[in-house]
Amino acid sequence: FGRYFDARGNEKINEVLKRRAEACLESLPEQLSKEYKKFQFSLVNTKGTSVDKANGLQYLCDLGLALKSYNLKEISTPLAAQAINNEFKVFFPDTGLLISQLGQGAAAAILNGDISAYKGAVAENMAAALLANKDQGLFYYRGRSGSPELDFILDDLGVPVIVECKSTNNRATSMKYVLAHPEKYGTHPAVKIADTNIGTGDGFVTYPLYALEFLIRDPEPLLVEPDDPSSLSKLLADISQQ
Repeated sequence: FGRYFDARGNEKINEVLKRRAEACLESLPEQLSKEYKKFQFSLVNTKGTSVDKANGLQYLCDLGLALKSYNLKEISTPLAAQAINNEFKVFFPDTGLLISQLGQGAAAAILNGDISAYKGAVAENMAAALLANKDQGLFYYRGRSGSPELDFILDDLGVPVIVECKSTNNRATSMKYVLAHPEKYGTHPAVKIADTNIGTGDGFVTYPLYALEFLIRDPEPLLVEPDDPSSLSKLLADISQQ
């Protein structure tokens, strides 16, 4: 970290930036272990203000070693216009990097099929990394009072799609609440990704964790009509009505 070439072409290391980047990276397991996984600069163990530490975090993002997921003011598109720039979660682009920092016990549990530990951070990081790999912007929604909290909001041809990611087949309480109050949050297609089989719920569809890979379309090089029948939002709407 922190390597650069000076005006004479000599390799140098910015020691301050190096320490800040390392401290941000090392703080991620603790950041993701919280109930609310919002990134807090107070947990970054190095000297400097939040602005100083933000330089280290941005350096990681520029290198492709960290992913930011922004909270939204409301569930509507364009999502980037609703993003709260100073409130975000940070994920690893490779879940193996997260697991490597959790110790051998966590790795052994995951190899044995248990990804429910660490407050769902592993499953949520898996989803974030996959979405980023599919060129999806990362956004989530958390109300000002602390609830409801929705893991991911996707933009599918201008339609916001709610995605809840569960390491077990837990109830998606926040998603159900949002779907039950369209007068406040709007009407949105929704999907729950969990350690379970394919199924349906009240206004949403459930898929196993691995299926998220197949629900997100690869970016199209050509313009796609808004009524494209292959869109994720239309697919979910059709299934939930059956």
